Amino acid sequence: MDIIDELLCQDIGRSLIEYFKIIEIDYDKIVQTKALNALEEIKRIIRNNMLDDFMKIDEIVNVFIKYNIDTGGCHDF
Repeated sequence: MDIIDELLCQDIGRSLIEYFKIIEIDYDKIVQTKALNALEEIKRIIRNNMLDDFMKIDEIVNVFIKYNIDTGGCHDF
């Protein structure tokens, strides 16, 4: 993502948070629910004895990608 997109996303994000406050959407609950879902998926991956360590890391990175969480280029190989 280039700097213009990042700055735009920040401004849009701030605007959405302010809007959520006005219409009383509990965005904290939404974020926490998504975070718990991601953690549950990661826990299942870690407990899967059919996967070797590399495969587990690969699957965990895929969970991050699924939830649009930046992995910092970890998956670029």
